[in-house]
Amino acid sequence: MCYERFFGRKEGTKELTHITHKAPIAISPADQLYFFPTYSYSRKECAWLSHFYIESNKELKDGNLIIRFINGFAVKLEISKTSFENQQNRTAKLRTEYEDRRKKQGNPCFKEVDKKEESTLRPAYESVYFVKEGEV
Repeated sequence: MCYERFFGRKEGTKELTHITHKAPIAISPADQLYFFPTYSYSRKECAWLSHFYIESNKELKDGNLIIRFINGFAVKLEISKTSFENQQNRTAKLRTEYEDRRKKQGNPCFKEVDKKEESTLRPAYESVYFVKEGEV
């Protein structure tokens, strides 16, 4: 992801959630792709984790954390359980804000039309119509 898009998504998170530091970002809300950083994005140790694909976490005696993903893979990170779960919760907040906003905007209403009605259609930005492929 280029920096312009990254900072744009970071700014979007700030607008929706007021999170400014270690902010999660929405890569593709429709595909449930929300990621959060383990550290500040400017640190080389920073790892970005997908909120959707995390199955569980386990704190080790040394204070590190094992993160298990739904595909069976696991990774050991130098992050406290508290910090990790805080990042997960912040990402869940972002996800909820996106989903609530999408519900408030509503879904476009589709209407099926035949060839005879085509001349009566208004521009798509006013209404959206579904036309069968064979009739176009």
